[in-house]
Amino acid sequence: EPVEKMFGSIEYPAIAVQKKAGEKTKYMYNGEMTAQNISRFINDVDMGLVSPTLRSQPPPALSDEPVISCVGSTLRDTIFTPDKDALLEVYAPWCGHCKQLEKEYNRLARKLQKEGLTKFITFAKIDGTANDSPIGSMDWTRFPTVYFIKAGTREAVTYEGETTAKGLWKYLQKHATVGKGIQVMLKRRKRLKNLQERWLESTKMMESMQKS
Repeated sequence: EPVEKMFGSIEYPAIAVQKKAGEKTKYMYNGEMTAQNISRFINDVDMGLVSPTLRSQPPPALSDEPVISCVGSTLRDTIFTPDKDALLEVYAPWCGHCKQLEKEYNRLARKLQKEGLTKFITFAKIDGTANDSPIGSMDWTRFPTVYFIKAGTREAVTYEGETTAKGLWKYLQKHATVGKGIQVMLKRRKRLKNLQERWLESTKMMESMQKS
């Protein structure tokens, strides 16, 4: 079981090759166990001809939740899109800080979904203990870790701010591709809401005066 947790589902016998001791990236060989084949496989790894073996949970079912659950095999397509920024929460199921962040993260995602703003920003999460990162620049070693990815780019920036809905929201307003547009949209909605409330108050006053 410990081996399967490290390398994912594998067929035995198998050989795990790492370019450096302790390196997280590994290359699995489960072909014919001969000295010649194994030696050729190791040479191919050194020459960059072999893709690393990455752990990935099965892809989850689609849902309408504001936060998308992704796995190693679906991560790239989820966070790298041409027209949407993305926030990615990397968590560990046993991590207390992750559970606290998840509440704030979901709260913000629900708020933006209600405001119709999730068409600009993807909220995603991944279990970092059960899935390896297929992206070289994203190598999670602590939990929780939050990444921000701008639309049309493949650069993941580690979020270092407050792990609260308020802190994340401030960050998005400053760094999101449509950050300024979001601020303008929300101000307009707030002004419209205030006008509607004043109109309702005026209507109630007029009706009250007419009755008296």
